[in-house]
Formats: sequence, structure tokens, C-alpha cells
Amino acid sequence: MPDPQDGMLIVKRVVAVGGDMVGISDGVLEVDGRAVDEPYADRSLENGVYYGPYPVPDGRLFLLGDHRAVSVDSREFGPVPATDVVGTVDVRVWPRPGSLDEPAG
Repeated sequence: MPDPQDGMLIVKRVVAVGGDMVGISDGVLEVDGRAVDEPYADRSLENGVYYGPYPVPDGRLFLLGDHRAVSVDSREFGPVPATDVVGTVDVRVWPRPGSLDEPAG
């Protein structure tokens, strides 16, 4: 999808859709009051982080980057229209999943 700030294409994870209540409680993503298992997100970098809960409007998506400590995502620019999504990521070649060179995102 295009970044709402500068129009460049960005890749983010959709964590909630219209009608969901999304929040972060001590670094743990919660959707509709239930903790979400996110093995790809390093919760140790998010200890003490709280956000929301925030209702996602119908027709919109709430996006988060996997590297939450430095990600610019829906916590900053808000939920985005579902129609702004231009594709999905099916395979990541580089950096290798689990490598120390994880991208900020």
C-alpha cells in the first residue's frame, strides 16, 4: 500500500479489520480483548508500551510493522482504507527470516 505520509509503497501486517477493537497492553497486541500470538514480533522491545483500545472503523484496516519499536504504522497514521492495499507478501527472500538483520518495519 502507499505510505500515507509520502506515497512510497510500504509493507505492513494487517492486525485488525473494521469492527475490531485493537490495542497494545504492555507490548502485547490485543484484538477484541484477546491477546494475539505474534512469534514474529519481539515483545521484549515493547515492554511498557500501551496503545488504545481503538475501534477500527468499517472498511478500514489497522496495520502494524513487525519491528514495533521503530515502525511507523497505524498507531501513527491511523487505520487505512481497505481499498489502499495493493497486494500481499507471500515470500521473503532477504533478509532471511530469523536473521539478525531484520528490517525496521
